[in-house]
Amino acid sequence: INKGTLINVLTKGLSRKNVILAKFTCATLTWTICYYVAFLVVYLYNFLFWTDTSVSHLFFSVSCVWVFGIFLISTLMLGGVLFKSSYGSLLLTVGFMIIMMFMNMLQTIAQYNPLQLMSVNMALLTNTMVPSDLYISLSITAILSVITLISSILIFNKKQI
Repeated sequence: INKGTLINVLTKGLSRKNVILAKFTCATLTWTICYYVAFLVVYLYNFLFWTDTSVSHLFFSVSCVWVFGIFLISTLMLGGVLFKSSYGSLLLTVGFMIIMMFMNMLQTIAQYNPLQLMSVNMALLTNTMVPSDLYISLSITAILSVITLISSILIFNKKQI
């Protein structure tokens, strides 16, 4: 919006919803490809240099971090719609992270915190935690991702260009 490149595309008939969804899809694909390529490299590295490569709940643990990344992307999308600069988008995401860090301090609501998907991976891999312990947090993270994405679409539809 700031550079004016979207004005021509939007006046030619492209819907605002498609702009947000295309940007989200590209960011998600980039995140997915980069994340799983990096995972594959590290996994192959471990497979080549160490004999014991079996860990518990590896794919679930890796997928939890991926889902948290999708949540951060949707938060960035919301910040991009709310603020005129990329700094505002980043600050909104940092604000969400700070709120989630404070939520982690309260034991009564820590199990619902999306940040738990990032912080308990070693417990999953060492089998001191089971995947069912994260189902609530995983569901809340997915719901929050959808809510922030829908909110960014609704706000962008009403935003003056």
